[in-house]
Amino acid sequence: MPRLRVREDNADRLWEAYYQAGDLIVVNLLWVVTSLPVITAVPALGALFHATNRLAHGGSAGWRVFWEGFREQFWLSWRWAAINAAAFGVLGVNVWFYGQVDADWAGAVQTAFVILLALWGELTLFTFPLLLEQSDQRFVTALRNSAVMLLRQPGPVLWAVLLVLAVAVPSVLILPPAWIIISGSLCAYLANRAVVQAIRALAEASR
Repeated sequence: MPRLRVREDNADRLWEAYYQAGDLIVVNLLWVVTSLPVITAVPALGALFHATNRLAHGGSAGWRVFWEGFREQFWLSWRWAAINAAAFGVLGVNVWFYGQVDADWAGAVQTAFVILLALWGELTLFTFPLLLEQSDQRFVTALRNSAVMLLRQPGPVLWAVLLVLAVAVPSVLILPPAWIIISGSLCAYLANRAVVQAIRALAEASR
């Protein structure tokens, strides 16, 4: 029954995304346009998460909500991006470096860094949605809560990751224009929806 429940929850996410497709397309287009100057790409991503968080809570989103997120999450999004850039940079450099080392043990160390890189990518997918839900908006708290979600709600979390990959990978390899229309907002929505459902499930389990 738990597997069936996980599939039902994720099917519900997709159906909700279908019914909210109009809002998702609007905020996706706004995200693309506001990212064009490049320097505004980070707060634009924060605004995208802000708007899709509103949708994940059953509300509506449009240009006003997007602009609200752009202003309110401006510095938070830069802090989130800077930490992730540093982490991905350090882990990526280590993966490359140990790939150049001609030693029997180097392959094992490189594999360990690849695993850490994948784990960081999985955890950080949910850190910004968690920052939006937390009263304590410290990144380390969001990262810890993301790890707690993975440990205590592994099924829904991993399904959400798979759904995001199912949207992102074909959009990159097969249909890049989809990023202009809906792919970005759909990925952000799925991450937000997973966080909202995990918080509710954990709250019910603690009663």
